[in-house]
Amino acid sequence: MPLKDYQIRARDKYDSEKMTTVGCRISRAKAEKFKAACAELGTTQYAVLKEAVEYTIEKASRPEG
Repeated sequence: MPLKDYQIRARDKYDSEKMTTVGCRISRAKAEKFKAACAELGTTQYAVLKEAVEYTIEKASRPEG
């Protein structure tokens, strides 16, 4: 069932206020290898990158000791 106009507007408003895009430029060859590796592992590129972001934030917030 397609989203109604008010649902689309609400989602777009939320995204514009709360979300951002993080990206990087890599060679096409490396991007293709990454895509294939993710498929081989049964995951998505999005899931791998999101996990890396969360891991990095967690690691940086740990007290040294």
